[in-house]
Amino acid sequence: MGFATIALVFTSVNVFLANNPDFRPVFLATINNLSYGIYLLHVYLLQTMHMYANDLIEPFFLSNSVLSPIILFIAVTLLSIAITKCIKKFKYGYYIVG
Repeated sequence: MGFATIALVFTSVNVFLANNPDFRPVFLATINNLSYGIYLLHVYLLQTMHMYANDLIEPFFLSNSVLSPIILFIAVTLLSIAITKCIKKFKYGYYIVG
């Protein structure tokens, strides 16, 4: 079921972008440019949030089992984007995160 859902979403987005070539969302372009840095950082951010913020967020996560992964995904993605942008501003940061 999971594979079918991913294939359906991918196909839908692909058809939409093929039919609308002028549609260039800025956020998706940003994620595209920063994807390697996001990939490198997301695991460490998840581990850090679990280790240090577990006391604060665990009661919320236990009571909202559906919303918690969505909120965690959004938070980790936004933090990864922000940190990757900061790293790229350094002299050799571009070589580290792509």
